[in-house]
Amino acid sequence: MRCRSLGILISAAGIVVMSAARLGAQIDDGENIILGRPTDTSIVVHVLAKEGTEISVKYGETSERLSRITSSTVILAENAGAITISELAPNRRYYYRVIYMDTDGSRTGDEYSFRTQRSKGTTFNFGVQGDSHPERLGRMYHPDLYARTMQLVADAKPDLYFMLGDDSNLSPLVADFFQGDRSMLTQKFVDGNYINQRRFLGLMAHSTALFPVNGNHELGYRSLLGTPLHDVAIFAGKARNRYLPVPTPDNFYSGNPDPVEGIGLLGDYFAFEWSDALFISLDPYWHSTRVTERVSGGMGMGMGSNPPWSEIVDEYNALTQSTGNLWDATIGDAQYEWLKTTLEESDAKYKFVFTHHVLGTGRGGIERATKYEWGGYTDDGEWEFDEQRPNWELPIHQLMVKNDVTIFFQAHDHIFAHQELDGVVYQSVPNPADETYTARNRNAYLSGRVLDNSGYLNVTVSPENVQVDYVRSYLAKDEVGTRRHGDANYSYTVQ
Repeated sequence: MRCRSLGILISAAGIVVMSAARLGAQIDDGENIILGRPTDTSIVVHVLAKEGTEISVKYGETSERLSRITSSTVILAENAGAITISELAPNRRYYYRVIYMDTDGSRTGDEYSFRTQRSKGTTFNFGVQGDSHPERLGRMYHPDLYARTMQLVADAKPDLYFMLGDDSNLSPLVADFFQGDRSMLTQKFVDGNYINQRRFLGLMAHSTALFPVNGNHELGYRSLLGTPLHDVAIFAGKARNRYLPVPTPDNFYSGNPDPVEGIGLLGDYFAFEWSDALFISLDPYWHSTRVTERVSGGMGMGMGSNPPWSEIVDEYNALTQSTGNLWDATIGDAQYEWLKTTLEESDAKYKFVFTHHVLGTGRGGIERATKYEWGGYTDDGEWEFDEQRPNWELPIHQLMVKNDVTIFFQAHDHIFAHQELDGVVYQSVPNPADETYTARNRNAYLSGRVLDNSGYLNVTVSPENVQVDYVRSYLAKDEVGTRRHGDANYSYTVQ
């Protein structure tokens, strides 16, 4: 059904999705919780609820015997609030319920659970997805399929879950802007994208800690600051911090220490350890001083392919001073030094690196890993690293090889692809909601195992090895032949 006044669609699964009108989603009465920033002794319970609702959390180590309770906080106008549960014991499972108090009285939410940091030598699971693209209804995204994928994750209960970007697409704002319509260029619209995404994440992140990674379509671009699109970058950063519990530097997490006016700490790159694993997330978008990828068509901006995109693209490239020079695509000196130090100082048996894409742009996995600051060579095969990055010891790929990175995870290409280069696994992750079940951008991958969408990766980390399972998702009507929802139809291990 369609709620015309709000411009939203309700799928058969009851999930709110963005309509063609691209209006923000509303807050409803359903419970919506996302866990984040877990440490050895604490976790954040991030709650979406109506303004004015007072929330607190009851918790304990035994199901249905929740003997402790936090102090309360009141949900403000942004309809989101967070409570930190502290003084927990490491390597434990806790159970909890959120208590809600509003003008209608008090109610207690469902019981969920979470884990504190695992001890070394402990086996655990984490999950990974990429490119949910909820704005691409009917051509790369089906809300019921996304909900089915999230339910698979909920059933598996991984400790941690990484979403690798293009989950809140703000690129349509750019199209509106250049067509003279700035009515959508508001914080409320940007917030609505994140509220909509929480409809799905809330199906599983109530019992699994979420780690969001920015993609190109989140438009967290520092290069937009000071341009007419300045507000897009600021709105994006504020919405991300408002509706997702992003990790920021403290005694447990390392990361970007520099606040941004109008946003605060970005939480855009971060690292932490969990059992025998080091987790590192990188962000090339905020740290490139220029937009490097010259957009050549509407699809490049996620806006379709009909006129007047050609005029819009020309204006966009001019405004952002897009250079087309991929040496300008960078994680920046400060993030590089942090990455180098983090890898060198960790004695973790396994090391995992996450970002939206090699160089933040282009297509392919190991095909791009030898290029520019990632591998040192230009597309013409010329070595320019020493000249272009005089303060860096090694390109990023060589740095990962030297420091025994186990798996590098990327999204962006809307495909499952398992490759290896110099002992480092390059793993492109699948879409969770592509009802066309297509291996998109397959031609960019010249080697490795390439499989169709959709689903997510379930990764088991044990003292003996790492096992990666591609868990497939299908709509019920599409479960025919060998297509079985929830099956892991491709697996591999890394020692």
